[in-house]
Amino acid sequence: MPSLSYILIERLDSFSSFENLQSVLHHIKALGYGGVELNLIPNAGFEMDALARFTESIQLPVVSFLTGANYFSEGLCLSSPDAEVRDRAVRRLQECAAVASQFGALLVVGQMQGFLSDEPD
Repeated sequence: MPSLSYILIERLDSFSSFENLQSVLHHIKALGYGGVELNLIPNAGFEMDALARFTESIQLPVVSFLTGANYFSEGLCLSSPDAEVRDRAVRRLQECAAVASQFGALLVVGQMQGFLSDEPD
């Protein structure tokens, strides 16, 4: 495991191109970081296989995927009073877990747990 990883707060779909993301990851590697943590949402605009190949090629492993962007962009929340929202949140986390597994990365379930204001009681 890397000793120091960089959390890339930007959502993967916020990059104008895969080449732009590659440039950012090269810069992170050049700064001496041993890994990167990425916000994972669907439809990143590129294939996860390409990202896996690229990060492996520059020896900058994705050590974890963050899921909070799904809460803030779509309201997906495990403690929502709405059963449909909870079901969609679970399905999204299952999708995210499959991607994280492909990278051998951790899956961080942060904001998708919800806040006190999200809980029905």
